[in-house]
Amino acid sequence: MAESAGGNIDGFISAYIPPTSPDTLFVWQVAVHERARGHGLAGAMLRHLLGRPGLAHIRQLETTVGPDNQPSRRTFTSLASDLGAHIAEQPLFGKQLFGHDGDHDDEMLLRIGPFASVPVAA
Repeated sequence: MAESAGGNIDGFISAYIPPTSPDTLFVWQVAVHERARGHGLAGAMLRHLLGRPGLAHIRQLETTVGPDNQPSRRTFTSLASDLGAHIAEQPLFGKQLFGHDGDHDDEMLLRIGPFASVPVAA
């Protein structure tokens, strides 16, 4: 979670380590309040999370991103570059899983890694 100087919550990340992939962090959601967007907060939160001592064994990050979500794609592409890691993409959830109205795009799985441990966050 990221807070502003005034104590407002500006962002948070929900993530977990899948039991079958103990070296992978699956990022389910990165949320940044509109007042804090455009300042690199999402990337900073991801780097801070990966730099936690309890996650020093993580060598790969996975997340889902819609094909048209360019801000999120830029965040994860930048993270991969900063980590010196490859980024791969493949379909994960087809739009048919999101209802019958067809208004939702397929969700793509982005896989970043492998990467070395991230320096411990301050």
